[in-house]
Amino acid sequence: MRYMTRSNLLAEGLTHGEIRGDVNAGRLTRLSPGVYAREVVPDRTEHHLAQARCERGILGLESAALLHGLPVDTVPDLIQVIEPGRYGTRQRRAKLLTGSPIGEDAVVSLQDVRCTSLVWTLVELARHRPVASAMIPWEAAFNTAYREGSLDQLRADLEEITAGLARHRAVERLRFVLSDASHLSESPMETRSRLLIRELGFPAPVQQYEVWSSEGKLLGRTDFAWPDRGVVGEYDGTGKYTHLAPEGEDGTSVLFREKYRQQDLEIAGWTCGRWGKVEVFRTPKLKVVLERMFALASKRPLPVIHPAPKNRRPPEWALSGPEPW
Repeated sequence: MRYMTRSNLLAEGLTHGEIRGDVNAGRLTRLSPGVYAREVVPDRTEHHLAQARCERGILGLESAALLHGLPVDTVPDLIQVIEPGRYGTRQRRAKLLTGSPIGEDAVVSLQDVRCTSLVWTLVELARHRPVASAMIPWEAAFNTAYREGSLDQLRADLEEITAGLARHRAVERLRFVLSDASHLSESPMETRSRLLIRELGFPAPVQQYEVWSSEGKLLGRTDFAWPDRGVVGEYDGTGKYTHLAPEGEDGTSVLFREKYRQQDLEIAGWTCGRWGKVEVFRTPKLKVVLERMFALASKRPLPVIHPAPKNRRPPEWALSGPEPW
């Protein structure tokens, strides 16, 4: 995307009034005060990133997370800027400036923009945002590091920074997020589901649980499972049937594959449940779904759990295939 300042546009012969008119007509997109683009910015995330790339300060929090390719709970209206050595938060025009104890070693350059490093971005999100909001980018980063074989190093880096912030604001929340973040969640809604399941008082599920047949056939990998109850659960987002469908498949073929996978699991004796965005954001609905799953399973014999074949390599779902998140 090519950025233009107001001076560039005036040099092209436009007047101040014509610039305002082009913005109102959609021929120009105002990215930040005095900075414009002629391309159409497709969505809220891309618009925020386009604005963020015009920033000369140090991007932090959600702005830095998006620049690192991490999902966030909510794309903010204001560009998030970190101020080293300062305290508190203040707004200046289209920016929210947040004081931070970071040093120069915590700043990196991405796409010619300065921002906090991945590790410090996660730390600052945990310090300044609610647990549920911070956990989404944390679990995305953990999942990526797990797939790349660098999870232990990421944890060690986060533990080192956390230890050095013992007397700083919200360090207890940071410690909790560090201890609780899962490397197995594969989408923001799986993260939300995991947290909500615990909040509702249900036992902690096993994530990405593989169910095998007696013949050594993989019947399915489920988002959540309670093997001691014979229950498996799935967050069933619409994305898997639309833009996340594998190349060459449409929503109908994905739907039928999911249907037959669930059928195989149920034949093997598992009680299956599914929920979507409505159940996650309306807490009582997910509680009803889970209670029905456990109640139904309690009336059935527990399924026979067959181990993975001995010659099975490390889980292929963790090391290959389409990138989650």
